[in-house]
Amino acid sequence: MVMLKMKDCPASLSLHYKGTLCSFFPITSEKDLQYYEDYSNDHIIRNLRKGYNLKQQIGLLKIFVNIFEERRRNNKKVSMEDHIHFLIAIFALIKFKQLENNELNGHLILKNKKRKRTKLSINNICSL
Repeated sequence: MVMLKMKDCPASLSLHYKGTLCSFFPITSEKDLQYYEDYSNDHIIRNLRKGYNLKQQIGLLKIFVNIFEERRRNNKKVSMEDHIHFLIAIFALIKFKQLENNELNGHLILKNKKRKRTKLSINNICSL
């Protein structure tokens, strides 16, 4: 999964857990909400084929999202791979009805703001 710069996308998918904004993903014409849901579903199916039952998956997903949220809340380093796993975990927990998609937990699609262009003038330049 390749990440795009958020300024190039018309909207973004924000992921929340326990009231903490944990992660953002771009929403584009190719990568919409359904794309991310399908990505999570594929991960669940792969784990079922590897022999992990749903109860095991739910337990691991809950542990992961708790650790991830704590790391984000404490401003600790989180890798891009962890962000992707968090996305998978949130969608999977919502699908398994272990997490309710509301204002504290789940996902929210936000429209990105258009930034105004300003002219550069001598007055705007700071001298050192």
